[in-house]
Amino acid sequence: VARVAEAEGRTVTGLAFQNKMVADLAEGAGIKSQTIASFILANERHLTNRQSDAYDQARATFAGQMLVVDETSMVSSDDMLKLHQISAALGVDKLVLVGDRQQLSSIDAGKSFALIQAGGGTMARMDENIRQRTDQLRTVAALANVGEAGQA
Repeated sequence: VARVAEAEGRTVTGLAFQNKMVADLAEGAGIKSQTIASFILANERHLTNRQSDAYDQARATFAGQMLVVDETSMVSSDDMLKLHQISAALGVDKLVLVGDRQQLSSIDAGKSFALIQAGGGTMARMDENIRQRTDQLRTVAALANVGEAGQA
């Protein structure tokens, strides 16, 4: 997705809940990434102060960009609201939410990712397993996905 967006001339920034996930995004997807908390901390002020050079600079940086949030099910409702508000204020072109609502859940209150999906948010489903590289590992993962841990 990042390569297609970049070929279209769009800048892509990755956001993730933890520093390890940020590093994985940067290495695995080859995109500049940062934690969700650092993104919110750096940009939340632009929601109330849009008459400044800092706002103009942030808007110039993010206007037309694609933000990719990894493991979105870990994002609290409060942070999800801030991400949407900041994205709108800065003119972000696409806020892409990636994750599996059945894997990891938010530490803080909320199930915003599941609610967005239940509410009819546009979704693309990725069913092809490219993480496990052997037939045996793919079989184990498939069994685990359907609750057959003992057989897996």
